[in-house]
Amino acid sequence: MLMRLPLILRYTLILAGIGMICVRPARSQDFLYSVSARGNFTVSSRLFYNVDASDEFLRSQYFALDDVFGVGIDVRRMIEDTWLQVGISAEYLSKIERYSARISFVNVPIEDGYWSLPIEFSGYFIIPFSSSTVRLYIGGGAGVYFGQRHYSIAGERASIVDTKMGAGIHVVTGIEYSLTGWFALRSEIKFRDLQFESSHMFTKGSVDYQGRTIQLPDQTPRRSRINVDGMLLDAGIVIRF
Repeated sequence: MLMRLPLILRYTLILAGIGMICVRPARSQDFLYSVSARGNFTVSSRLFYNVDASDEFLRSQYFALDDVFGVGIDVRRMIEDTWLQVGISAEYLSKIERYSARISFVNVPIEDGYWSLPIEFSGYFIIPFSSSTVRLYIGGGAGVYFGQRHYSIAGERASIVDTKMGAGIHVVTGIEYSLTGWFALRSEIKFRDLQFESSHMFTKGSVDYQGRTIQLPDQTPRRSRINVDGMLLDAGIVIRF
C-alpha cells in the first residue's frame, strides 16, 4: 500500500516513522491554536458534461479545466503533550473558460466552468525532528464538497436546477517557517479527489445575438459532474495563539 502513495509522501512517512521511534513525545505547546489564510493552485480538473448518456464513451467525455486558483482559511488545535494537531478548513475555488463557437453562422461567446467550496476535516502529525523554527508535518482526513457549474451561451446563463455535494478523502504534507513565536509562513502539497454534481437548464429556447437568433440547448435539466483531482499547492500566513 505504501508504494501507491505519491513519492514525496512515501519518503515523509518513512522519516516520520524514524522520528517516532527515536524521539520522545512533545511537551505542552505555548500556542494551542493557529489560524491561517492562504492562496492555492490546483493543477487540473475535469468537467464531465454527458453524465446521463447511455453510451460509455459519451459519459467519459470531459472538458479540461486546468490551473485552478482559490483562497482558503483553516483553524487548527494542538493536542497537548503529543505531536498531533486537528483542524478544519474551507476553500473557494473557481475556474471559468471563455471561448467562442460557431452557431447559426455566427461566432458566439461561451463561458463554461464551475465554482466549488470544499470543507475538510484533517489530522496532522508533526515530524518529531522539526525545530522551533521549521516544522514539517504530514496529515490526512475527509471532506465534503459543494459547488455549481457556470455555463452561458451568448450572454444567456443556464439556470441551476439541482446540485449534489460530494465527499472524499485527502492526504497532505507541509512545512511551517516561524518568523516569531506567534507568526509563521506555511506551504502545503495536497492530494485529493474532489467531485460534485450540478444540473442546469436554459429557461428559454433562443437568444438574440448580433441581430441573429441563436438556438439554446438543454431546455430540460442536464447533469454534469465536476472532478477536481489534481495536485494542490498552497501558501499563506499563520497566526498562533
